[in-house]
Amino acid sequence: MRDGEYTADELTYPEIVAEDSILWDTEQNRYYEHHVHADDSFLGRGETMLTFEEVTPTRGQPPELTVSNQTDDAVDVSVTIAEDGGEAVITDELTVEPTDWLNEVESVSSGEYVGRKGEMLRAPGLECPNELQDYEVVLETNSSNVSTSHEAIVSVTPRMEHFFVQIGSDGIVSGEIWENSGFFQSQDELDSKDGQNWACATPLGGWPEEN
Repeated sequence: MRDGEYTADELTYPEIVAEDSILWDTEQNRYYEHHVHADDSFLGRGETMLTFEEVTPTRGQPPELTVSNQTDDAVDVSVTIAEDGGEAVITDELTVEPTDWLNEVESVSSGEYVGRKGEMLRAPGLECPNELQDYEVVLETNSSNVSTSHEAIVSVTPRMEHFFVQIGSDGIVSGEIWENSGFFQSQDELDSKDGQNWACATPLGGWPEEN
């Protein structure tokens, strides 16, 4: 085995993975295409070679950066989204009124309840880039009751639904909400057919009809 190249008399990988499939390294959030060709070199002895090439796919629909303002007054927010270690790809400014229909949370975790799916979609925000890679996000606020900055690394993936930002009197908390992740679970109602709670992300099978 060589770095990024695999040779053998018979290769199983191309038989079980479709030619146009992309390999997703979930830990590093990196994506690879595979290519199969004959190794006709002298040392290769005519074996079949499997190689992987790193690519940057795009989503059909970008995820959302969603902002919740848990203070008593409107807050002006400046948002910068940049490629990890690179130049800004999105810069925008938002004025966020108090988001009193969402609950305040201490952290973005499945043990906290922020609200139902429709309530989350009412919150203001903007579209993240749709390229599947990591981004640096910088948020700055400068209002009468909040003056702070917040930095985070956001991994845009096929399953990411929201990058959720909460502005509170004690500062800013943020985190990613993935499809079917269980973040912000409903405390009383089961929304999905397989018994999971979905407050912010649409299940793979879609939302069931309400009785």
